[in-house]
Amino acid sequence: VLGMLAVALLWLSITSQVALVSNTDKALNGSKKATQSKRYHDVSSGIQEGNRYFWPVLFLNIAVRIVVFLLAFVTIVPFMLWASAQGLGFGIVYLLSFIIFLSIALSLALITRYAIAAMVLKGKTIKEALVHAWHLFFNNWLVSLEMAFILFAISLLSTFAIILAVLIIAIPFIVLYLVSFYLGLYIIWVGVLLLAIIVSIAVVIIGGSMVTVFQTTSWVGLYNQLITKGGATSKLERMFGR
Repeated sequence: VLGMLAVALLWLSITSQVALVSNTDKALNGSKKATQSKRYHDVSSGIQEGNRYFWPVLFLNIAVRIVVFLLAFVTIVPFMLWASAQGLGFGIVYLLSFIIFLSIALSLALITRYAIAAMVLKGKTIKEALVHAWHLFFNNWLVSLEMAFILFAISLLSTFAIILAVLIIAIPFIVLYLVSFYLGLYIIWVGVLLLAIIVSIAVVIIGGSMVTVFQTTSWVGLYNQLITKGGATSKLERMFGR
């Protein structure tokens, strides 16, 4: 049962990732074939695209995670052991190795996003998508990093907002929970507890989904800008250019 659940969650994760990229691109650019009776960026078309690119996207996600794990093992673990054996004076070596690893991991994450977009939106193979994504990132690394840090800040603020929302929503449930427990109404007590858990999970899922959709929309929009003739310019470049 757990194995089937894990497979189902894996399929849902990859399919949703592809569907978001495909439907976001269609929603941003519009569909020439769209009519009032038929939407071409609905859930059904998204699932079809997800099934179509399931294995390439799955392979790419697994490969990147394996590479990141090996890089962490090769760069961080030896330096950490060496620094601990030599004393605190060599902690700077561990810090530098961590910064190098973080930079490489972030670059791989951005390249992966561009590669997935290239496969889903341009129909490229994994090899073609990776080469295309590398050139795209190499030529636009500043705007890519700028977008990554902006979305990270937004995600961080969104996480705090979701936690705050859960805490605010939990207040009436806590009051009902304490009253029912004090009065000995154990059936209501259990019901309030279960309802509070369900509502909290729903808030977290909805909030996380909104953040994911916003991030995907931003990356797909940036990808479309980068592959056009005009390209995209980072805010730092525009600021210093002025």
